[in-house]
Amino acid sequence: MSGSRNTQDSVVKAINDTRNKIFELIDESNDGDNYPEALECLTALQKKCIVDQESEQFNNFLCRLWNFNRNLHNFCGYLASRGLTLIPKADFLDSQVTEKDEPKVE
Repeated sequence: MSGSRNTQDSVVKAINDTRNKIFELIDESNDGDNYPEALECLTALQKKCIVDQESEQFNNFLCRLWNFNRNLHNFCGYLASRGLTLIPKADFLDSQVTEKDEPKVE
């Protein structure tokens, strides 16, 4: 049982580390020069969260990015143009996200 807990702890740590790296890339971006690398990290995080059955973790983080207090409009537009979305129920049964829940770039 403790092995399962250690595995869960390592998944949570990996998710948190990746989130921190994404925020760092966005914060240090100059005219979007770090956006491609941040997108790669987000895509890897999305895949990892699906494999580890943590779609809610990814979806909450992506929503947090979209609603972040700093001006991330350009980054969110970049994500939308590259097709990165929340993990929908259609792709992962445990997800609570439907198409209508997707954030919109205005």
